[in-house]
Amino acid sequence: WDLRGMFWAMRGAERMNIPVADPGYSTPAGSAVLWDEEQAAALMAQLKNDEEVTVGTEE
Repeated sequence: WDLRGMFWAMRGAERMNIPVADPGYSTPAGSAVLWDEEQAAALMAQLKNDEEVTVGTEE
């Protein structure tokens, strides 16, 4: 029922992506995607607190 409730709560959700600082970040193991840690933390906080998601929205 918890999973059902989660999906029911997300019924109006739009597409969302994790904020990215560098999509072609170079590492010793190869290329990686580097998250924008500040914006990602703000996004996770908004989701955790059941707030309106404003991260990544254009004003």
